[in-house]
Amino acid sequence: MKLYTDGITDFEPWAGAVGIWDAIQEYGQIDDLENALYDLYPDGMSITNLNDLLWFEPETVCEWVGLYYNDGNISDIRL
Repeated sequence: MKLYTDGITDFEPWAGAVGIWDAIQEYGQIDDLENALYDLYPDGMSITNLNDLLWFEPETVCEWVGLYYNDGNISDIRL
């Protein structure tokens, strides 16, 4: 199953992915994340793969969307 046939705005994260997803939404970076995913995963990805990416690779995801990750804290400025 491809995740983003209609985009990722309706994605519902679970477990450890919730916090980073909420931060990405709060900072208005969902479009940037979606663009990065299109570029990096042109064949699509499953919802589980996206959740795992957010959960286990938060520093990488933050880098893709121009946010900073520091010990679980996410901001739009370097701390």
